[in-house]
Amino acid sequence: LQKSLGLADDLGYGMSHRDAVRECSRVSQEHFCKRVTVAMAWEEYEFFLGARKKSARAARYIYQAHIKPVFGDCYLDELTHGQIELWLTKQINGLQGEDLRKRKESCNKWLTYLKACLNHAYRAGAPCNKQAWDSVRKFTGTTRARIRTLSPDEITKLMGETIPSRSRDIILAGLLTGCRYSELIALRSKHFDGKRIQIETSKTGKGRWIPLSQEGKELFSRLSESLGPDDKLLGNYWKPGNQKKPVADAVKAANIPKFTFHELRHTYAS
Repeated sequence: LQKSLGLADDLGYGMSHRDAVRECSRVSQEHFCKRVTVAMAWEEYEFFLGARKKSARAARYIYQAHIKPVFGDCYLDELTHGQIELWLTKQINGLQGEDLRKRKESCNKWLTYLKACLNHAYRAGAPCNKQAWDSVRKFTGTTRARIRTLSPDEITKLMGETIPSRSRDIILAGLLTGCRYSELIALRSKHFDGKRIQIETSKTGKGRWIPLSQEGKELFSRLSESLGPDDKLLGNYWKPGNQKKPVADAVKAANIPKFTFHELRHTYAS
């Protein structure tokens, strides 16, 4: 759904954003006066996320991979509790142990996005039976397995000369800042002020400043040397979703047990 609100220079950004949100709500009411499918509801929900400057990337992936193939063509007023329960049950059939726990945790996330989409459609006036999804409960027993933190000895090995320099720099940046991989690869020289780094947009949609230790200041001073304001601090090599590469390089070269990039955040916080 798209609607022009006027010329870009007619209003200030704040006013334009408020108008966009208000118009989003109004158009939703008109759009949902007829029967709608889950696919139609999702299109509107994704627009709603964008209007509020919330990241829709993860939501879009989950919808395309797990929700749309099953419910995309279903009309909201025909959706039943049984359909959703069956969908969830099929996801865990035949799984045991840690595989079962992980799948249950994933299913709970998928259910959260499905419910958020359907609740948005309900609030906008779409004909539907809210009880169909309200009564579906998340799986229990999904407490995350203990995430390990790196020991001082492992960290020392990770900083060794045998580790490829690009991998060593991004791992060290993760250890010294606690930043997510996606936040680190988005950092530009202008985001380092000599004492802190600025995360303009995080997973939650909010920015923040992270104070640096002396070691952190030295790392980012070296990385930013000779760079222009808009040059990426960690270079253009690292791409979204490629966080396994530096970890694999490091594990192999340092000969330490496997770990995930996210566990660098836990090490930073410990």
